[in-house]
Amino acid sequence: MRLQSQRSAEEFQAMLARGL
Repeated sequence: MRLQSQRSAEEFQAMLARGL
């Protein structure tokens, strides 16, 4: 369950980096 949260954060950061 904690892994899913970390994976979501990583995907979110990747999306932000792509948007920026």
